[in-house]
Amino acid sequence: MSLRTRIAALFLVLALSSAFCPLSARGQKEEDPENALAEATEEEAAQKTVSRRDGSSSIWDNPPESHRDLWRWCNSQPSLIEDFDILLEPYPLRPGRNFNLHLRGNLKEELPDLQLRTLIVLSRFIRISHTRNLCAEQPGLCPLQPGYQELTITYAIPPVISGPITVDATMVVGSKEIACARMGPLQIGSSGFGL
Repeated sequence: MSLRTRIAALFLVLALSSAFCPLSARGQKEEDPENALAEATEEEAAQKTVSRRDGSSSIWDNPPESHRDLWRWCNSQPSLIEDFDILLEPYPLRPGRNFNLHLRGNLKEELPDLQLRTLIVLSRFIRISHTRNLCAEQPGLCPLQPGYQELTITYAIPPVISGPITVDATMVVGSKEIACARMGPLQIGSSGFGL
């Protein structure tokens, strides 16, 4: 392996070490406390589980047909969730941009806490594992109540990424896995930065 190849591989590993890093609820810009609090409240409301009985609009109102081919259950369909679906926005994924993972389904029972454990596999060799405590990130989210729920989780994608990419997303309550969805292979679009 040449020195140039080693340096490129090291750069890729460093770039991917932050792959799919979670974003904070307020982003990364500095703001005055009043605006930050108002925006945080709006974002919490937008990212909180939402019942759509009131007729408000949702990403799920007109989902693209192709999104159904992006995921399948890792093992078998879980017993605690019915009518579950996943939508990635934007898709194809774009290096250097954020993407939203939209989840929806009908919970059969209350969930006191919720973690999302992801295993991202890049080019079949690079594995990145990450766990997010969704209840800690989004105060007021938990406990999740039985019934129809929608949840949006934002991730950042590093500027340098190659495919194919697969993602196993496992929902965990306490130490119990309640569902696992496998996404991929996922398409990577151009960054739009002219790179």
